[in-house]
Amino acid sequence: MNSQVRLLGARRFLPLFSTQTLGAFNDNLFKSAFVMMVTFGAKMRHGHDPATLGALAGAVLIAPFFLVSAAAGELADRFDRAIFLKVLKAAGIAVVLGASTALLTQSLTMSLLTLLLLGTQASLVGPLKYALLPQYLPASELVDGNALMEGGTFLAILVGTIAGGIAVAEAWGPSAACLLLIGCAAGGFAASLFVPPAAAPSPELRLSRCPAE
Repeated sequence: MNSQVRLLGARRFLPLFSTQTLGAFNDNLFKSAFVMMVTFGAKMRHGHDPATLGALAGAVLIAPFFLVSAAAGELADRFDRAIFLKVLKAAGIAVVLGASTALLTQSLTMSLLTLLLLGTQASLVGPLKYALLPQYLPASELVDGNALMEGGTFLAILVGTIAGGIAVAEAWGPSAACLLLIGCAAGGFAASLFVPPAAAPSPELRLSRCPAE
């Protein structure tokens, strides 16, 4: 336990841990808020079955993991991983601004598009997370690092899901959810700026046209 506490305060781990957990929180906050709004708000669902839209939201968020993860692994080997993470987190701010607009306007189309973009960003960050840990941590700390990263991610998923459901239950809920989304996206980007350098292991790698093959 003491070793995990020390690791949480280390620059070689804390910034990466923070970017990952804040991103997971945001993804599930938006998904939960969207599902609640299509379930209890007639304006957003436009007559569609709320159960179908809820299932569709989950599918749209997860689909990029099947479609993009292989290419994401190649990108993580081809480019400087720390810089790549910063670029993704900067782009995430723009995605979250779109998410906020979708919630405030209760736009079904924009909400689904935002879920797709959030899922794509998460699928790109995933390989980076697992590739950076061995670069930053010695073998003796990898078990603790992986345990903290996975524990933090699942806790962020749980809290984000609960927060999204609670937030939109109130009249001021969508505005509160938007503030949370923007604040966490900004926090994730700020944390990424402190991620230590991580040179690309294969800078000459030629990207596959179809990495899944």
